[in-house]
Parts: sequence; structure tokens; C-alpha cells
Amino acid sequence: MRKWSRPLWTIFIAIICIVLGFFGYNIYQWYSVDRLWLLFTFLGAELILFIGVTCFLKRSHYLHLHHYTFAMILIPLNSI
Repeated sequence: MRKWSRPLWTIFIAIICIVLGFFGYNIYQWYSVDRLWLLFTFLGAELILFIGVTCFLKRSHYLHLHHYTFAMILIPLNSI
């Protein structure tokens, strides 16, 4: 990432903005059906589970979460 050219940084920032926009719209959708608490409960449970597994296995394993695995984890939470 340090040696990225200006066009790569522009594309990266555009993708981040699009993803944040989708996430904001997703939060709006959950809020409009009065289930925002459920979204954050699921996200919190995933985070606590990931941290728990990481702490439990850190002596014998190296836990690496691939970007496509992270995307698959978030698919059920998508309301679009």
C-alpha cells in the first residue's frame, strides 16, 4: 500500500466511500423497520466470537480472516 500510485489511492478511497454508503443505507433500513438493535446485536456477537476464538487459540494457531470470509459473514446482515 505504501507504493500505490495516485489512481490506486483514488480507487481505494472511492471503494471505501461506496462501502460506507451501503453500510449507512443498511443501518437506515434496519432502523426503518425498528430492528436496529438486532443489527448491532449480531455485529457485536460476531465481534465477541472472533475475539474469543482469537484469544483462545493464540498459543497454538495463527488466526487470519480473509476479506472474502469477512464478506460472507456480513451477507446475512444485508437488508438491501
